[in-house]
This record gives sequence, structure tokens and C-alpha cells, in this order.
Amino acid sequence: MDTCIKIDEYSKSCELDLSPVERNLVKSKYKNKLELTRPEEGDKYLISTNSHIGIFKLGRYKIYVEPKAPLACVFKMLCYAYELDMFYDDLAKYENSDELFEYLIDIFLHKVARLIKEGLFSNYKNQDDDLKYIRGRINIPKLINNPCNKLIVSCNYDEYNTDVIENQIIKYTLSKLNNREFKDSNIKKYLKNIEKHFGNITLKAFALRDIVSIQYTRLNSHYLPLHRFCRMILEFIGVSEIKGQEMFNSYSLNMNTLFELYVARLLKEKLKEFDVITKPNQYLDEEREHSRHPDIVIRKNAIPLLVLDTKYKIDSKPKDGDIDKMANYLQINNASGVLIYPKYQIKEKAYTINNRKIYIKTIDLNPLNPSGFVTEIAVLIDAVKK
Repeated sequence: MDTCIKIDEYSKSCELDLSPVERNLVKSKYKNKLELTRPEEGDKYLISTNSHIGIFKLGRYKIYVEPKAPLACVFKMLCYAYELDMFYDDLAKYENSDELFEYLIDIFLHKVARLIKEGLFSNYKNQDDDLKYIRGRINIPKLINNPCNKLIVSCNYDEYNTDVIENQIIKYTLSKLNNREFKDSNIKKYLKNIEKHFGNITLKAFALRDIVSIQYTRLNSHYLPLHRFCRMILEFIGVSEIKGQEMFNSYSLNMNTLFELYVARLLKEKLKEFDVITKPNQYLDEEREHSRHPDIVIRKNAIPLLVLDTKYKIDSKPKDGDIDKMANYLQINNASGVLIYPKYQIKEKAYTINNRKIYIKTIDLNPLNPSGFVTEIAVLIDAVKK
């Protein structure tokens, strides 16, 4: 029986008796998500958390890292950031992120079930087979190399089937979920029933970047919301940008990433008269060998007006490194800057560096109320334009 330990993000656990194996898990598998410290006295350890919330299986312990913001607000941020349908606002019955994760999986499975009912997307796929009849184009080089077998013809042809990348991404996500443990046993049963409909689909690994690179048309555009859901789920369970790499027996959500995605979509949607560019590649040198990637740059007619960096941190004031980085961005763009924090401890103010302004702005996550933030950004843009 696992011992459940609950810790808030950016907090420390009580003292724990950790074995060498459990300590190694923190240092290796959960590196950059959990940190191990040792009190000055005794032989026990403390686990420190950062912006990653979720569940981490640690030998005899199950570590629950909970967000400071209410789960209902986290859910709304997820739906908005990943452009998913909003299902329910009331999440009072979900007491921790573990239950929230299962709730999202249940939504995902129902969306896949609806897709199956409507029919999986099919497209032409290139095939290369040995047939007893001619179909498509004859593979001349292969025929020359095997002249004796006159009853078999090597052909290259296009076949209309469902074994396409749109469905392969969903099957890959389902397979990763099938390796998980769920409190609700009905989820596992529902998952296995849905997987049966993907029996003829090839199971192949996908990196997160593979999913966002798909081109959507009128024929497959209905897959876009599902693929966004797939990306979110794969991020939860630790599938990385590199194929085959993932965490095990855990799931986590980086609130820093979610905060950045949420703010970016918010500004794109509310400031439509401007170009809101995310992660632009900006070079520091004329040789274009050293680059920087600010979170967001707001432009008008290709002229930068504001550079914004999101900082999901529980700080009372900005770190010197964050100010230095922003000052660098301002020099590259010849613009003003904004550091954006959740409204916890930090106070809004402005700094002046080399005649350029760096503004500290906040968004209230409890309750989730971004309207005042968007208005303040619009005011800053007007001031810069003048």
C-alpha cells in the first residue's frame, strides 16, 4: 500500500525516510520536477516542488503535487490554452489533480468514441506489394531481379484506408493510456473497448512536434481538437519532443508551460488588430549564430511594440536573471517589455533600464479573471504607439 504525500507546488514535504532507490528516482526520473534536500540534522529527506503538478510514484510513496490555483481554474486554463471544448465549469467533486487527470481522460475517450461512431478518417496510402494481378504501377527493378516468379507481380499502388497518421496519433495516445493505472476501473474498460476499433491502425511512436506539424484540410479538420487533446495527454504522461522518451508511472503538468500557452492565446484572441508572435527566433549577432526566443512579441506593421515573458513563479519580486533577460530582449527589439506573473505575492510596478520600461503585470488565477490584464496590456500598447 502506497503512502500518499500531498505537497503544494513551490513547497516542501515533511521529512521522509527515503531508500537509496527512492532517492535515485527523484534525481534521475523526476529531475527538474522534484528536488531532494536533507535537513541539517537526522537522516531523513525533504522533497521540494516547483511548477510541475501531478502524481509521482516514488517506491513506497505516491507524491501528489497540487496547484495553488483551484482545480476548476486549472481546468479552464487547459481547455482555453489547448483550444478544447469547455465541458463543465463545476469541478467541486474533484479533490486533487489525480481525479482531474482521470476526468480529462474520460472526456477524451468520449470524444474518440464519437469519432468512431461517425467513422474514422480514410485517405489514400501508398502500398508496395507482391500480387497475383497487376494493380497500379509495376515495380520494374524488382521484377527484373526476380524474373523466375511469373505468377507474382510486384506492384506499387494507392489504397484508400484508415491506417493514416490522423488515426495513428490517436492509437499511440490510447496505447500510452493503456499502460496507466486509474482509480476509476470503468475508464480502463472503456479504453480497451475503444482500442478494439483501432486494431487495423499501425502503432508507431510520435514526438510532440510531430503532432503540431500536421497539415489540416477541409477533409481532416475535425481531427484538430482531438490531436490537441492527444498532445496535452502525452505531455501529462511525460512523452517528450523526442520519440520514445517518457516518464513512467506518473503524470505531471508544467504550470509554467500552461500559463505561457494560456496568455499567448488570450492575447491573440483579444488583440486581433496586432500581430501576436509566439517564440520568435531573434539573433543577437550579425553572424546569426546566437539566438533568443522571447515568449511573445506584439507587433504592428512588422514593428515590435511589446515583448512579453510569462513567469509562473511564486516570487515577491522579479529575479535578477529575469530582468537581465528581458533587458536583452528590449535591446534586440527596441521596445518595452512586460514580465507576466500569476497574482500571488508579486506587486505590479515598472523598472527603467537604458531608457526602456519593463512592466510587472499579473493575472488573477483565483478566480480566473484575465479581463483586467488584457485591458492593461492594451493601454501599454497605446502608450508605446504614442
